[in-house]
Amino acid sequence: SAMVVRTVIRENHGDVIRKVAFNRTLPPRDEKAEGKESFCGFGESAGNVFATVGGNQAAVYDGRNFGNYVGLVVHYTHDEEGVELTTCCWADARGFTKHPKGDLHLCLGASSGDVLVLSVAEAAITHLLKGHAAPVTQLATSPARPGYLLSLSTKGGEVKLWDMYQERCLATFEVGSAVQSIAWSPDGAWFVAGTATGGLQKWPVEDPKALSEGEKRVKRAASENLKAAIAGLRHREAVDAIRFASTSTCLSKSVDGHVALWDWAAGKSLGAWDVPGSSMRCYSDLDVTQDGKYFVVGNAKGAVFVFRTREEEEEAKERGSTHTTAEAASKGEPVARLEAYKQKDPVRCCAISDDHRDVLSSLGDAFTFRYQHFKPKNNPKTKQPKKNEEEAEAAAAGEEKENTASA
Repeated sequence: SAMVVRTVIRENHGDVIRKVAFNRTLPPRDEKAEGKESFCGFGESAGNVFATVGGNQAAVYDGRNFGNYVGLVVHYTHDEEGVELTTCCWADARGFTKHPKGDLHLCLGASSGDVLVLSVAEAAITHLLKGHAAPVTQLATSPARPGYLLSLSTKGGEVKLWDMYQERCLATFEVGSAVQSIAWSPDGAWFVAGTATGGLQKWPVEDPKALSEGEKRVKRAASENLKAAIAGLRHREAVDAIRFASTSTCLSKSVDGHVALWDWAAGKSLGAWDVPGSSMRCYSDLDVTQDGKYFVVGNAKGAVFVFRTREEEEEAKERGSTHTTAEAASKGEPVARLEAYKQKDPVRCCAISDDHRDVLSSLGDAFTFRYQHFKPKNNPKTKQPKKNEEEAEAAAAGEEKENTASA
């Protein structure tokens, strides 16, 4: 099997894309199911929908219902002078919308310190969260806490817990300006924060419904040192990306290209990878599928890599092993190395779809490359034999041009 470029999107803001994210707020889609509830017209999971943020613009795309292309669903421009959008994340809108076909909500961080909630059904901002005095750098939600949001302002040295639909800040965590990244646990009881020195902190989050009307201040003393509690965890530089791979396991990446998989409940490291070509600093985002099997990360030379977090059972049996291990998976090469033709700019962000079919990579000035998985008989690159590598690259370049879409 192989992955090839199917679509190239160039957005008209001309700035770097700071975040790309697939919607994961709903259960995985059952392709064989009929009569399931449809959300905003995208099917019962809406996992085909992804969003990008760059400059003062945000865009929402449909990656399944337009053949080889993607469809632009919502294009939002923030008109506040001098303010740019910095990040985004999806929020579960079920129970918080009156639209008969449901809605999808995209949370947007801004350089002004505000957080905006964009309704896909209305193509408009429906809620505004004001409280940070410095740019919002990351956002996080938890499936166990619908209607609530965490926002990080690195320069402000704080994480805020929001009741999104009441537009109210419930708590402020004084994490300090060393914190570079956050991820909210699947059970909603805590969040992990990555620091500029390679540290990992665990911060408890009270049940938002139990918090009083006043804004609670949570001091640094409430946090725990996760890195010290996890045997074999090796981050020596800033941890700039964290993702939960399951209820008990987490992936973290540092700017030197080191990725670690660890079990916070068992207190041990499960595997580690070094992103190829990371002699230069690696500031790419990190993404993992909802089943926790695959993750993607980019490097500073324009390449994005797909890795397994664990071996498939069939491969483990071939090796004579009785169980699958992350350690064995971490010793292997990437499942895929994906590079755009003549594009060597650093990958700023990337994402992988939960069906393992699509990988998105954003680099350069407003470019997003969409790679798609094909079985050998359906792979356009294998229909005709290629004489040499240069001819193959030329064919890929022609394919990119044919599939270019402009937002």
